[in-house]
Amino acid sequence: MAILFMARPARHPKSRILYFRKAIPERFRERAGMREFKRSLRTADAKAAKKWYAARAG
Repeated sequence: MAILFMARPARHPKSRILYFRKAIPERFRERAGMREFKRSLRTADAKAAKKWYAARAG
């Protein structure tokens, strides 16, 4: 049985600000011009970031 982990925000190592990160499928990478989509959640608060992350990931 596989264990699925809930997606969670990534933390910047120096500023501790949390980020939304999502990989772009290979077939769209050339058009998008990047390997992953990354945006700041503008907070270091984990509770607030989880709410914002869930809204953007869904």
